[in-house]
Formats: sequence, C-alpha cells, structure tokens
Amino acid sequence: MPFAEAFGVPIQIVHGLGECCAALSSRNPSSMLRWNRLLTLEKLQRLCPGVAFVEVDSTREAFIGRHSTCLGRLAQGRPRIIAVSHRESIRALASHRAGYSARLPTPYACVAVFRCIWATHACSAERWRHEGFVEACNVDSFQRQSPAEDDDPAAVELSTSTASQTVTGTQAL
Repeated sequence: MPFAEAFGVPIQIVHGLGECCAALSSRNPSSMLRWNRLLTLEKLQRLCPGVAFVEVDSTREAFIGRHSTCLGRLAQGRPRIIAVSHRESIRALASHRAGYSARLPTPYACVAVFRCIWATHACSAERWRHEGFVEACNVDSFQRQSPAEDDDPAAVELSTSTASQTVTGTQAL
C-alpha cells in the first residue's frame, strides 16, 4: 500500500489475482468459505485512509483460463500494468503461459516482469515472456526447514480435492 500512497496510484481489487493461490482457487472446495471472509472495500478503505481505491473489478474468473489470463484482460489497451498478487501467480504464469517446464524459483516478496504476447488468432492462447525480476535477492540466504515451506500452505487441499474428484469420476464410469 505504501507504493499506492507514495505515487498516488489507486488500487483496484481484482478477484482473479487472488484465485492463483490454492486457498482461493476455484478448484479448491474450501475456497468459497474463504472468499466470503476477505475484507470488504469499505473496510480496506478504513484500514488504508491515505490510499485511493477504485471500484472492485466485477469479473469473477480463474487466474489462468483456457485461452486467456486475468492479467491479459487487465492489460488490454494499456502499455503496462502493475499487478500485486501472490508468488503463485508468477509461477503459474511462467509455467502455463511463458513456457517454463520447471517451477520458476521466486524469492519471497519479489517483483517479476512479464510481457504479454497477444494471441494472433482468437482460438490461440495468449502467451507471456518472463523478463526477469526487478530486484534480485539471494534466495539461499532465507533459512527454510523444509522445501514444503516454500509452497502455499493450502496447496495440499488441491491435491486432496483432485484425488477425491478422480475417485468419484472413476466410480461414475
């Protein structure tokens, strides 16, 4: 929020940017309860009185859809945007739209730069190019007790939910 206040840039709440994390993923059955517990725009305005907010984005979408992304929709017609999201959004964009086959290492609280490569045909998926991080930091300097601590804590709910859907789907056949 200091960035928005310092530069006089308004904040817009965009649900698709939160959907990238496992806790709020549309694929997670527990997410509906969590969405309803997020702060309202009015409460955010009281919490951050020096920051201007614009109307909440009314589009409810997955962070990455079949042919497009939430970020692509937000960037259309603009030379650049700043999107504040979870690092899972960086990893998802890199692996699903920028061609990374392995998980992109992301420092905690990092800033990644991506460039959208717009689809030339309506049936083509929009692609992105990862151009690096604005400020690199030494990831190895952070002490971690296990590799799992680098993940979204609610990610296990997705694997559980996917497994139960698979079993249910198999039984239906």
